[in-house]
Amino acid sequence: MDILTDAHWEEGAVSRSVAAPSLAAILYLLAPTPATAQSSHGTIVGSLRDPSGASIPGATITIANIATNVKTTYITDATGDYYVPSLAPGHYRIEAEKSGFRKSTVNDVTLEVNQTLRVDIPMVLGTVAAAVEVSAGAQLVQTDSTTLGQVIANRQVTELPLNGRDFTNLLKLNVGVSDVQGGNAIGSSIRPHGLNDSYRMLSVNGARPASISFLVDGVTSNDGLFQAPTAIPPIDAIQEFKIQNALYSAEFGMGAAQVNIAMKSGANAVHGALWDFLRNDALQPKNPRFHTKSPLKQNQFGGTFGGPVFLPKLYHGKDRTFFFVSYQGGRR
Repeated sequence: MDILTDAHWEEGAVSRSVAAPSLAAILYLLAPTPATAQSSHGTIVGSLRDPSGASIPGATITIANIATNVKTTYITDATGDYYVPSLAPGHYRIEAEKSGFRKSTVNDVTLEVNQTLRVDIPMVLGTVAAAVEVSAGAQLVQTDSTTLGQVIANRQVTELPLNGRDFTNLLKLNVGVSDVQGGNAIGSSIRPHGLNDSYRMLSVNGARPASISFLVDGVTSNDGLFQAPTAIPPIDAIQEFKIQNALYSAEFGMGAAQVNIAMKSGANAVHGALWDFLRNDALQPKNPRFHTKSPLKQNQFGGTFGGPVFLPKLYHGKDRTFFFVSYQGGRR
């Protein structure tokens, strides 16, 4: 269960005299449209081979999420291959077992958003009681997907300086992305929770700004008026996101580029954070060329909290059920 809220407001900027039909029309335009096949999840594929290079059918593959210990099991097919889809981005451990072979474990496997990752596992003859550990190491050139794009990880999202703490500024780290004619903010890009005046009009490979498709956990998040993102999550709630600007899958039905955002989720360890960012003209030096300083008052605050679902004496969700809550507010 993931809960995400994001509130922004500006004192004196909202009029109360909005007719009900007009409000209903605006909400209809801004409502995200459903996406049937699009997903922020990834896939792990691979094959099992013995020392001679022969395939190993009928082996048991167990893929465990290190943060949640949620496990997925698969049996290799007649050619010794396995294919495990619908895995959340994160860190995994892969175990392979087969009678007559030692148990093989691959540690430190990192799966990114909407990635098809190949992990081939070598098997060694011996008893199942014996074990062989393999480190995933550096990933080789990905040959199972032709998609061109770039993943922006959580560390980049949270540590790089961002104007207004808006992750869309990081889209320009990708090749072929640029501001449109000076990078002015889109005129009155409206969101259900306020004016998105920090979103900048971006062009990908020379296409129109309205051709960028935004997905939040696989759900389309473009408004029906400007095609700007209807939801810009707090950066502390984003695990990572991927911008795909060429040769992406047919499951994405529109856009010159796909921005696929994976949100954080709960884990076995309880975790959270609180923050408050303040920008104020009282903290800024005075420009000697002017008599007065331009007024500036901007305050962004919020927090995140997640972990296993726990109901005293009733239910403990460790390894099974998790929650994550995020809130961000702002005043100017």
